[in-house]
Amino acid sequence: MITSTAERLARLRQYYTPIRLFQPSRVFAPLVNCDHPRICVRAANGIGKTRHLAWITAKRMIERDGYRVRAVAPTHTHTHKVFGGYLAEFLEGQLAPGFYFVRGKGWNGGRTSEIVTSNGSRCQFLSLKDDPEAHSGENRDLIVMDEPPKQAHYIENAARLRESSGQMIIGATMVNLSPGRLRFLRTLVQGDDPAPETEWTADQSYGVHLHSNGWMQVVARYSAENTPWYSELDRSTWLDTMATSPWQRGQRVDAAWEGGVSDARKLVGFTESNVSAMRPAGSVKIGIAWDHGEIAGHQICILYAWSERDERMWVIDEDAPEDCTTPQEDGKRAL
Repeated sequence: MITSTAERLARLRQYYTPIRLFQPSRVFAPLVNCDHPRICVRAANGIGKTRHLAWITAKRMIERDGYRVRAVAPTHTHTHKVFGGYLAEFLEGQLAPGFYFVRGKGWNGGRTSEIVTSNGSRCQFLSLKDDPEAHSGENRDLIVMDEPPKQAHYIENAARLRESSGQMIIGATMVNLSPGRLRFLRTLVQGDDPAPETEWTADQSYGVHLHSNGWMQVVARYSAENTPWYSELDRSTWLDTMATSPWQRGQRVDAAWEGGVSDARKLVGFTESNVSAMRPAGSVKIGIAWDHGEIAGHQICILYAWSERDERMWVIDEDAPEDCTTPQEDGKRAL
C-alpha cells in the first residue's frame, strides 16, 4: 500500500520512464518489432534517425533477455556520445551495476565500449574510424549502422549475423559518399530494382518497399508528417535554406540516393548547374591537380582544360579512390 507522496512519485517515475514516454514517428514505429533480416532506412535530415535507432536498440535490449547488439556510427564521438547519449536516456533504470553514462564523455566516462543491462543484454559501440578488422568478433542479434557504412565495414559486420540469424538496420542520409561507395550501397539494397519513390504520387513522403534481393527499404522525405516535433517555422526555414543551392538538397530533403549530380557523371563535387554546353575555343592548356587525403576516400585528382582567352576552366575527369593510398600511388593512378 502506497502511503506517502514520495512513494507515489517513485511509483510514477518507475512507470513513466523515457522508453515508455517516447512517441516514435510513423517512419520508425513499425520497425521496433520487425525482425526482417535486412532493413535500410533512407531518410532526409531531421527525420530523427539516430534517436529512433537508439530507441529501437533500447526496446530490444529491455524486452529480449540476453540480446546482443552492436551500434556503429561514422565517428567515435557520434557512436559513444550522441548515439550512446540517447541510449542512456532510454535505458534509465535498466542498466546492470557498474554502468553509467557521463554527458560529454560517454559510457563510464569514456572508459568502456560495451554496456550491459540488468537482464543480460549487451550493446557494443564501434565506429567507421575503426579498422574493419576491429568489427570482427562474436555474433550479434542486431547491428545498427547509423549512417552509410563502407563496404569493408559492412561485410565484416554482416558476417557477425551469419550464425545468429540476426538483423541489420542501416539508417542513412546519403551525403558525402564517394561514387564507388554510393554504387555499392544502392546495389546492395536495391539490386537492379528502381528506387521505390519513382512510383510515388506527388504528395507522398513515406513508403516501405521489399526488394527482389530480400532487402526492405524505408524511404522518408522531409515532411510535416515525418517530423511532427518541428514547427512550421522550423520546417520552412530549413526548406528555404536548402532551396538556395541544389547541392545535396536531394539527399537532405527528398531522401534521394544523390542530389544535384546526375548518375552519368563521376564529378560529384559539382551540381548540374555547373554543366555547360560551351566548349573550349582555340588553344587550351591541359593539366592535372590532386589533393592527397590522409584517410580513405579523401584523395581526389582532376584532369582539366584551361582557356586563357575565355579565362575559363573545364573539369574533364576525376579519380577518387576509396581506399587509403600513398602519394606515389596517387601519382601512378593520375598518369
